[in-house]
Amino acid sequence: MTAIACLRVVLETGATGLREAVVGPLVEKLAGAYLETRWCWPREFSPLSHYSFLLTDPRADQLDLRELARLSDDLQTRLFGQSATGEVTLLVFEGPEAAARGFAALDKEALAAALRNEALLPAGGRLSRISAKAPVMEAAESAASDPPTHAPEPSLEVRFHGVYFSLKDVFIGDVVSAHAENRGRRASIVEGFEQLPSDPAAFDETCVEAALECLAKAPIKAILYVPVAYDNLVRPSLRAACVKRLSALPADSRNHLGAVIYGVPRDPGFGAMTQIRDTLGRHFQTIDLRVDDPAFEVEKLGVHAVAGVSFALPTTDRRGRMAALRQFASHRSHYKQRRIWASVTNVRDGEELAACAALGVPFMSGPAVCRPQLLPLGGRLIQRGDLPIREAA
Repeated sequence: MTAIACLRVVLETGATGLREAVVGPLVEKLAGAYLETRWCWPREFSPLSHYSFLLTDPRADQLDLRELARLSDDLQTRLFGQSATGEVTLLVFEGPEAAARGFAALDKEALAAALRNEALLPAGGRLSRISAKAPVMEAAESAASDPPTHAPEPSLEVRFHGVYFSLKDVFIGDVVSAHAENRGRRASIVEGFEQLPSDPAAFDETCVEAALECLAKAPIKAILYVPVAYDNLVRPSLRAACVKRLSALPADSRNHLGAVIYGVPRDPGFGAMTQIRDTLGRHFQTIDLRVDDPAFEVEKLGVHAVAGVSFALPTTDRRGRMAALRQFASHRSHYKQRRIWASVTNVRDGEELAACAALGVPFMSGPAVCRPQLLPLGGRLIQRGDLPIREAA
């Protein structure tokens, strides 16, 4: 099923200090530039007006609103700065394409009436609202339910995903994943886009809990990588809770801990990277980025900005996966110039493993390297011909 929605930007144009004839094209330009770099293929978007866009995602039956919440923050900053006089609200109306286009066609008066009385909305759709003050607020009838809690269950199901260094035939560390037992699917950041956590805050919290358990049981022989969502680090509304979660990690374990930031856009920006390093540097010895775009703009990062960048092979056919791998590897000179390691994750079979090695990619992870393990693999010497490791289900 393909998710379809109308994204509509609502703001008080007078509060921007610009003429209304200027604000509309500016909003279309800013929002379009954001979607161009972050609403990546196979997802598509097209403008319906200066203030509205038609969004489609063929891989989902509903949109991930957290991605769009960053657009709200971006527009808020660009249009109003730190002023308290204006606010950007995003309205996301999901449903059949005809309903989405009908929502875009509502004039200001009709939209205001529909927001007061949702029976006036086009039939068959679902409305969500996003703003800096309320990052994701669903339609009124669903907003009355009890708010979700991100507190992890006392008992965790923990798995380790080895990171393999092919130049030395050794596992340099493990990416931890965890979720409360008997609750939800097993999320992972070393596999495809579809395996990323649906609730990053809860996933990150359980992974921190798992890391603490692991540190308490035995000394770490290599690096234990802890997932951290990009949104949770850079969005003001989420950052405080993220910092609080990470503060539980003991300072004396910093040299054995690495952070893997997932959900990173093609160009995270200098300001975001500075904030990330300042936040994570006190807890982690190394910081890596997990990206889904083979054209990630590493050339815009500074020297040693992060330890490494890991590209996740897309969930598509063999031809598409190999093409994406070659495109990512073609940028290795930029990685070398910036002294940032390049790695590939979601490697699924021996042919892809061999292709990574042939293209000069030194670090690999994913099902072709090892299945999820009950214990860390870090420090173990294993010949590449003996992969994958299958000890744990």
